Order: sequence, then structure tokens, then C-alpha cells
Amino acid sequence: MAKQEMNGQKAGESQPKEQQPRSQQAKGQRKRRHLIEAAIRVVGRKGVARATIQDVAKESGLSVGLANFYFAGKEELFSAAFQDLAEEYEAVWRKRTDGLREPREILDAMVIAAFDSVVFSQPKAAAWFAFWGEACHGDSSLQAIDRIEKRCADEILRQCRNLARQHGLSPTQARQIGLGLGAMIEGLWSASAVPGSSMKAKTAIQICRDYIAASFAKAAASREVAGHMGRQTAKRQRLAAPD
Repeated sequence: MAKQEMNGQKAGESQPKEQQPRSQQAKGQRKRRHLIEAAIRVVGRKGVARATIQDVAKESGLSVGLANFYFAGKEELFSAAFQDLAEEYEAVWRKRTDGLREPREILDAMVIAAFDSVVFSQPKAAAWFAFWGEACHGDSSLQAIDRIEKRCADEILRQCRNLARQHGLSPTQARQIGLGLGAMIEGLWSASAVPGSSMKAKTAIQICRDYIAASFAKAAASREVAGHMGRQTAKRQRLAAPD
């Protein structure tokens, strides 16, 4: 009996994760990683509804039993894959913007991050929109992904406000430009999700850069025109006033 029990643990029982050798934990993490990456590829090709845990296991080169060991079914696996895409994107844009101070540089870095080769590919874009299409709004994992996306959107809006102040533009104008940039990035991602898409990262980045430059230039020109008209109106009013 003494040989069968050590520290209150019966023989045959699996060790708690914290007691497992590091090499064993690392091996388990690699297998989870393989399954998540395989899930993204499979969903990118087949969509969420048609993809099965058997498809993912085959894609990963692991057994269905192992897939079910690491994830409690298809929903948990796909939820993990969806969140992995979101976290990967956040890690890329944060790394790109780290240490930058100028709003224009930060915005440019966020645009480049959106089309970084780590996150921007047809399979990943297709999987991203497939996951969004099937997500349930009450799902706690979706709420976590919403928070990740909000942090990115908020940073774009914040830097647009900072840049707008440098150009003497209003917060409303900055918000419109920021929302437009976010929509443009999402639209270019959507275009790249189509199988056979010819959308290239270099092209997408330049489109966003042109939008930012044109939007701030247009807003500044509108402000100048409005200021000129205001001055002209004030001048006419002074001339029309009785002595």
C-alpha cells in the first residue's frame, strides 16, 4: 500500500498540473498549440458549422482522443482558437507601437500591425469572420474578445484625437477619422478573407495611409474654409453696423 500511495496520491491518478514535470507541461502546451492552429486552418477552409473536431485532429496530426483531452469538445476548442487570434493581433500591435510617442507614427504602426504577416493571411482572415459569424453574444469568451478589440479601437481613436489637436481639429472630426480607419481596416481584412483574394499587405497599408493623410488634410481644409467664412461674415456685419 505504501508503494501505491505517496503524499496522499493513489497510484494511477494523474498528477496535478503544477506537480507535472516541466517537460511534460511544455509538451502538453505544444499539443494544445497544434490543435488551435489546426482549428484556425480548418475553420478558414470549411467554416465553423461544417468543421468537426475530427477534421481538426486530422489537420493537427493528433488523435481525436487527444483533442478531446485538451479541449472539452468543439465549442471550447473553437472558442480558444478565436481568442488566440484576437490575442495574437493585440500582441502584434502593442509590440509595433511600443516606445513610439508621435500620434502619426503610432497610427502608422497600428496600420502596419493590422497587416503584419503574423496575423494577416487568407486562412486567418477567413477563420476570424467565420468565428464572428457563429459567435453567441452571451458567450463569455466573446465578451473577452470584445474587450481586446475595444482596446485596439480605443487606441486608434485616442491617437486620432492627439493628431487632430496638432492640426487644430475638433474631437468630432478626430472620431470620424478614427471610426473610418477602423472600418477600412476591417473591410480590407474582409476582402482578403475571400479564397483567391489578390489583396496584398503592402497595398492594404498604402490604402490606409492614403486615407489618414487625405482625411486629416480634408478636415484641416474644411476648418480653414469655415474660419475664412466666419471672418468674412464678421467683416460684413461690422460694415453693416450703424456708426
